[in-house]
Amino acid sequence: MITITTVSQLEQYRDSLDGTIGFVPTMGALHEGHFSLVRRSIANNDHTVVSIFVNPTQFGPTEDLETYPRDIARDAAQLEKLGVECLFAPISPSEIYPLGRERGPFVDVKLGWATEGLEARTRPGFFKGVATVVTKLLLLVRPGTAYFGQKDWQQLAVVRALCEGLFLRVKIESVETAREPNGLALSSRNSYLEPSARSAASDIYKGLLKAAKCATLGMKKEYLFEQIEQSWQQRLTSGQFQIDYLELCTPELKPIDTVHSNCVVLCAVYVNGVRLIDNILITA
Repeated sequence: MITITTVSQLEQYRDSLDGTIGFVPTMGALHEGHFSLVRRSIANNDHTVVSIFVNPTQFGPTEDLETYPRDIARDAAQLEKLGVECLFAPISPSEIYPLGRERGPFVDVKLGWATEGLEARTRPGFFKGVATVVTKLLLLVRPGTAYFGQKDWQQLAVVRALCEGLFLRVKIESVETAREPNGLALSSRNSYLEPSARSAASDIYKGLLKAAKCATLGMKKEYLFEQIEQSWQQRLTSGQFQIDYLELCTPELKPIDTVHSNCVVLCAVYVNGVRLIDNILITA
């Protein structure tokens, strides 16, 4: 596997390739969720490029930029075992932001509530940072297909709109959320959880599953959310869980008040102070 740390090296490598290129952008601290994306890319493309870059512009001033888990040596070894051809891991943010983090072009996707609610409500500026770094990486790698996980449903909507609106001509393929055996959605931030909290966090998905099983066409979202909160009641009462948001939307992230034949429940929950997101598609 080739490990590349500069933009000029990446451009030279890209220009040397023949055939299709699949791309998996990540922030490192890789887990099975990332590896499922990588395997999909390898299976469907002649070449696969993975990036590891902890993007500073998508972190707020009180968020965990400095403490975000990093283990580039481990990640590189795992990717090599999977058969990845190229890892792009810029050492300095200046490779991606040559004019600095406060100057230069930035990309701000406007989708109404879909970019103002949910994650954006709690993390202002988050999607501007995501859209900017994804645009830069896609322009650098020029893949035919880029792969993203469905756990970040709102991010998927933003990236798809980004590619359509800027004519980037990249297919965005989503891959089902990878989970631990107890149902907890895999996330790099799970490493912040103590073992007991990690076990408790599996109740997030159990609540979503309960809602999906009881959902019927026309059911009010308030009743649906009651089912979820009942399954979390012990965690909520003890203060172990704190709900940031719980929303019912169409797959395109239009908020709705009743269950449709195809809709999604999205949530963000603090578990012992660690913020985790998850979602479930409901086909009532």
